[in-house]
Amino acid sequence: MSKKGIAVTAALCAATGILTGSVLFAMGRTRGFAAAESSIAAETTTTESTTTTEATTTETTTTEVTTTTAEWILPDLNDDDTSAAMQRSYKTGYNEGYTVGLKEGAEAQIKIYEGQGITPPVQQPARQTAAKRTVTVSGSFTVTVRALIPDYVTDTSTPRAAVVTLFQGEPVVLRLNDTVCSRLTVGQSYTFLVTEQSVSMDASLLNADGTVSRDALAKRSFHLSNFRAPTEEEFGLNCWRVKYQ
Repeated sequence: MSKKGIAVTAALCAATGILTGSVLFAMGRTRGFAAAESSIAAETTTTESTTTTEATTTETTTTEVTTTTAEWILPDLNDDDTSAAMQRSYKTGYNEGYTVGLKEGAEAQIKIYEGQGITPPVQQPARQTAAKRTVTVSGSFTVTVRALIPDYVTDTSTPRAAVVTLFQGEPVVLRLNDTVCSRLTVGQSYTFLVTEQSVSMDASLLNADGTVSRDALAKRSFHLSNFRAPTEEEFGLNCWRVKYQ
C-alpha cells in the first residue's frame, strides 16, 4: 500500500473511533441520567411512604393513650369509704388465706404419713366457735393476790392490775386501776363482787346448774363492782359463786 493509502486508512479509523466514542458517551450519559432519575424517584417515594406511616402511627398512639386514661378515672373516696373497703378486703383475704392454709396443711400432713407407709388418721371437723348467749349474771368470788403489776400501756411502773388465783386455780390477771390496787396487799385474800348485769358470753361458759364457769374470769366476761374482806365460808371449794339466769 502506498503512503497515501496508509494515511487515508488511518484517518478513517480515527474518525470512526471518534464517532463511536461520541455515540457511546451519549448513550452512557443518557443511561446515567435515567438511572439517577429512577434513584431519586425511588427515594422520594420511600420518604413519602415513611412519612405517611409515621404520621398514622402517631395519631393511633395518641388516640389509644387518651382512651386508656379516660377508662382509669375513679371517683373520689372519703375516709369512711376507704376504711370500710380496707377492712372488708383484709377480712376477706384473712378468711380465704386461713381456709387455704388449713387445707394445704392437712394435705401436706397426709403426704407425710403416706410417704412413711402410715395410714393417715381420720380428719376431725373444724371446731366451731361457741355460740353467744345474753344472760344476767351476779355473785362474788374469793381470790388471793399474788402480785400487783402495771398495765404496761399507760405506764410501766404504776400498778393497775392484780395477778390472782382462785382456790387450786391458775393465775389470772384482773384489770383494775391504780386506786383499787393501792388498797390491795400481795398475799392477802379478797372477795370481789359482781353486781347484777346483763352480758353476752360464750354458751360454753354457762353450766347446766346455773353457775358460770371459772374460765369466765380469765376471759373478762363481766365487770367487777367492788371488793371486801372474805368471810370464813367463802374460802376453799366455795371460792367461786357467780351465777346466771
